[in-house]
Amino acid sequence: MEIIVDKDAEKKYLDAEYGIAQKEVTMIELQEAVDKMSQDMAEALAEIGTLAESYAKLSLSGSFAGQVEKSVRMLELTLEGMRGNGTDAGTIEIVEESLNTMKVKLQVVEQAAAHAGKNVSMFNFSKWKSVANKCIPWKH
Repeated sequence: MEIIVDKDAEKKYLDAEYGIAQKEVTMIELQEAVDKMSQDMAEALAEIGTLAESYAKLSLSGSFAGQVEKSVRMLELTLEGMRGNGTDAGTIEIVEESLNTMKVKLQVVEQAAAHAGKNVSMFNFSKWKSVANKCIPWKH
């Protein structure tokens, strides 16, 4: 008895086996990427928790600039996490704009803190209004 092998069927079979092997390799690579992102997110969340705890310990009468710095750092961590997990570009752009706005506000607060020792009345905002108008990109 002679066995006849259909060459087309054999090629299809071998191609299918190769395709399955490629998909298995891709699945392993994807799982490794997901595991790495999960680890990165866990570390970022732990750092956010540490920052939030540090923020909670700040005195209400303490440094406002320090609180704004913590907010900036939390936004930076959030942005890193979003970039790492494949968040869409539009959302990342919105967070980047918010981060840039917070950085400008931090700069204004730091300037105000530097001048606080010069008896600037807290109700005399005319000096700071011109600074804020130059620094903060108001949306009309």
